[in-house]
Amino acid sequence: MRLSRTLACLALLAAASSTPNTASAQDGGAATVSAERLASARELLDLLQMETIMKGSSEMMIEAQLAGNPMLAPYRDVLTTWAQKYLTWQVMGDRIAAVYAETFTEAELRDLVVFYRTPTGQKLARVTPGLMQKGAEVGEAVAREHQAELVTLVQERAKELAAQGASPPPPQR
Repeated sequence: MRLSRTLACLALLAAASSTPNTASAQDGGAATVSAERLASARELLDLLQMETIMKGSSEMMIEAQLAGNPMLAPYRDVLTTWAQKYLTWQVMGDRIAAVYAETFTEAELRDLVVFYRTPTGQKLARVTPGLMQKGAEVGEAVAREHQAELVTLVQERAKELAAQGASPPPPQR
């Protein structure tokens, strides 16, 4: 679950690194995102309750980092302060809206807004974080079930690298 949460947070951060009004991939990079399209993307993100999701995601990211590297525990307050400063809707919201506006056409964004205004759409928006968590738990359980195989494969690769005279890189944390 921690790995999937971290990956989800990293994906959100990567998406946020795009700048507003950049060329649309669907337009072949030739056009910029219109104000209407960006407004539709913002409306969709509001319906998806993205601001609330982001708040929980930054907290989960910090917990995942601390769980993965207990030596960071004395720095929890530093990580939290940094996240509260930069990983906020106020800082990232417009950039995330731009990503959605670049990914979907105006018509698609309107379709999504219509859907997420329905009771089923609202339910999906409400339960998606829980579904993602449960999916992450399934992924973690499968990874745990097959962890011994992964350890064996990594050890075999290390032996191959050693036989070739290459030293494997140290584990990253």
